[in-house]
Amino acid sequence: MSSNLSDPVSYRQEIKSRNYDQWLHTINKELHTLSKLNVWEILPIPEDTKLVGTTWVLKTKWNELNSILEHKAQLCAQGFSQVQGIDFSKTFEPTG
Repeated sequence: MSSNLSDPVSYRQEIKSRNYDQWLHTINKELHTLSKLNVWEILPIPEDTKLVGTTWVLKTKWNELNSILEHKAQLCAQGFSQVQGIDFSKTFEPTG
């Protein structure tokens, strides 16, 4: 069985899934980890500022017997919504 067959493609789809409780637990666990690592800082939003949206990538990890091993959630920034020269001036590529 492929994990793509049962993975929600959006948060909206996730909240309607039969595995909602497990996905919610996984998302809350990821948010707790990000908070613990001080990944972000809450600041006031300056006027005329365009915020970068986010989306959840949700994946199911399967074992060799096609049973669910774990649910994984990753919060991703939607950087494609930014315009160079307006929203940012430099780009960096992650390494390693």
